[in-house]
Amino acid sequence: MNRLTVLAITLGVMVVQPTLADDAWMSAIVDNGWQRSLTNPSESLVVLTEAAPPNAPYQRLWTRWEYQDLFEGKYLSEQSLLEFDCAAQKFRMVQDIKFSGRNSSGDETPNSTATDWSFAPPGSLFATLASKACGN
Repeated sequence: MNRLTVLAITLGVMVVQPTLADDAWMSAIVDNGWQRSLTNPSESLVVLTEAAPPNAPYQRLWTRWEYQDLFEGKYLSEQSLLEFDCAAQKFRMVQDIKFSGRNSSGDETPNSTATDWSFAPPGSLFATLASKACGN
């Protein structure tokens, strides 16, 4: 089971609604042109997105993950290029970079190995991102 699958399973059952949270750690997040798409204080997670050119027949979306606590014990932020098969309601991570600091700063750990395709369950975080990427 890869990291994206674990993240999808962990977050896949939650229904995410954008909210305006006033948690102190969230005030340190600088959008820098990214669109704040999902904020979930109960999961200690903020997801920002930026459009990416499509890779026909798939749609792509850059995501920036900001974590309240260290993810995998060493990262506070991450940028992932997600690819969506809109017709099949599946997604995969094409590449990502994890950062030791907030706002994509600090030491970088790149990964350019694409994950396997995963189903985006209705109402899940990844279904919300798929809807955004696919224009639904």
